[in-house]
Amino acid sequence: YLHSKTWWLGILLMVAGEAGNFMAYGFAPASTIAPLGTVTLVSNAILAPCLLNEQFRLRDLFGVLFAVSGAASVVWGSKTHDIKLSPELLMAALTHPRSFIFYIVTLVLIIALSLLSPTYGSRSILVDLGIVALYGGYTVLATKGLSSMANLTLYKLFTYPISYILLLVLISTAVMQIKYLNRALQFFDGVAVIPTQFVLFTIAAIVASAIVYRDFDDDDAEHLIKFIFGCLIEFLGVFLITSNRRHDDSADSRPPQVIIDRSPLDASPSSSTCTSPLLTSNSSDQRYS
Repeated sequence: YLHSKTWWLGILLMVAGEAGNFMAYGFAPASTIAPLGTVTLVSNAILAPCLLNEQFRLRDLFGVLFAVSGAASVVWGSKTHDIKLSPELLMAALTHPRSFIFYIVTLVLIIALSLLSPTYGSRSILVDLGIVALYGGYTVLATKGLSSMANLTLYKLFTYPISYILLLVLISTAVMQIKYLNRALQFFDGVAVIPTQFVLFTIAAIVASAIVYRDFDDDDAEHLIKFIFGCLIEFLGVFLITSNRRHDDSADSRPPQVIIDRSPLDASPSSSTCTSPLLTSNSSDQRYS
């Protein structure tokens, strides 16, 4: 595939998309950007039938409509402006007492779920994806901090020690997300993992940004209701798009099953039976000595 021009074009488009996503965190609250990740699933639902000849179902149409309307409600209920985080403001936010409470609680949860993962990871989808979501919250915090600083002081970005710390957090948590996401995919179908991961990641990103960067401190009840309603509508749209993607074979299309009774042979002619009529022979005249 390294010699495929289409593959390299896809890689370049992915890099460009992630670069745009990184820049977006510098212009809007992280709690607004994270839910808008549903646009990825919407575009996939629209482009896949065109490029990969996949089926576009009626529920996909409703899912797209729900996701788009939910995204609009999220933007409608978000802040009209975002405070630019200078290095000083960023340090103040990251070292605030309530931020340390957030760090302690989430790290305890990560350790607890990591200990449970070898035993219960194959039983509950929430174990490994819970770890992914918790690491994702830190990824969002680091991305928001780096993007905000880059928009203000691009040429002096790495003259501040906090930039290296955020970059380390960004890379390490992204790697851990990939590790546990792949682990979840080993035990559960993608149709269950994708929507669950999106919902948990979005919730973790919103909570992390709300606590550390105080995204909702100045919001009134009306904006909060619009924001929460938009997130719920998006979650419904994601569920409709990703669910029921697997189609089991019908009973008529399966090959006939042959079940042979291997009970000990005796003198009775019925001691050896076959449930498939295709294998039935004129054995009624045969006798075993």
